[in-house]
Amino acid sequence: MRKPLLRQDIARTAVANGFTLFELLMSMSVVVLLLVCVVELLNGTTATITASNKKLDTASLARIALDRFGNDFSGAVLSGGATALYYSETSTSGNSAIAFATSSRARGPTTQTNPWTTDTRAAFIGYRVRPVTQYVGGTTNASVPCLNRGDGRFTLSTSDISANKASFNLWDVFGTGNARIPNDLTVAPSSNDQRVLDWQIIANSIFRLHISFILDDGSIVQTPPSYRNFFVNTSTGTCVAIAFSSFNSADANSRYVKALIVGVAVLDEKTRNLVYNIDNTFWTTIGGKILRPTANGETPAEYWNQKLATLTSNNQGDSNYLFPPVRQNIGFYQRLYSVHL
Repeated sequence: MRKPLLRQDIARTAVANGFTLFELLMSMSVVVLLLVCVVELLNGTTATITASNKKLDTASLARIALDRFGNDFSGAVLSGGATALYYSETSTSGNSAIAFATSSRARGPTTQTNPWTTDTRAAFIGYRVRPVTQYVGGTTNASVPCLNRGDGRFTLSTSDISANKASFNLWDVFGTGNARIPNDLTVAPSSNDQRVLDWQIIANSIFRLHISFILDDGSIVQTPPSYRNFFVNTSTGTCVAIAFSSFNSADANSRYVKALIVGVAVLDEKTRNLVYNIDNTFWTTIGGKILRPTANGETPAEYWNQKLATLTSNNQGDSNYLFPPVRQNIGFYQRLYSVHL
């Protein structure tokens, strides 16, 4: 006859043949801890990848815009008494604007079946930042500054091509009246500032544009030497006709521009929409935080990075506060373009 198992024997048998409740709980705790570590690792990796992708996006946008400017400027007609028009908004939170004639053909108006005339020789190209109303999420529309490129058909005629001025001659561009290139560069952006140049957004995440100038002696200045005795209509603001040679320079020392340093500030679209939903006047806010370089010797990207380094506060009421996602994702880029005469 089999001997009955005592309570102690049952416990010993359970230990020998399986896990105790304590052991099961300990095992589950270890598994949970490992899962938490894996999730944290994945979250950290995802955040790093997202941040890297945003940096790549901003760098790509800047590269595309700066490449486009380089292509245009490489064909600029700057010899034989020609020049480029430069405008700087008066505020330290403002932007630069520039326009010049190029040897490339201009884009024809889409409303005309015959967009070119026999006298169309070149294009007049402009770059400026213009606020454009855009949807930024939810029910919010905001006036968002964007880098724009404008072009207009340009002729060497001495008279108008047609009554509707489909093409523009030299007097159309630089002469009296307000339908002129200076008007396109200097007036507050609105529906009526498109007179000669047909403005189109080329990068809606680029919200700052600043141009510094390298002179023939190697110095960097923020205002270029002006072209001597060059007439520019100033009824809508002061444009500077840039001197690209000592012969036509109005500078006392005959200094002239040898190269441009074009700087842009970029914010990826996702971060931009996020901040505009929080601050619908972010354009004004960032303008007061990231000022333009004003002293000679400074370059745009270097100066903006110095300004950004001071915006470290997380207290919204502090003067050195900047919305953290903007502080983390904003990018500053610049490129040098030599003048080819």
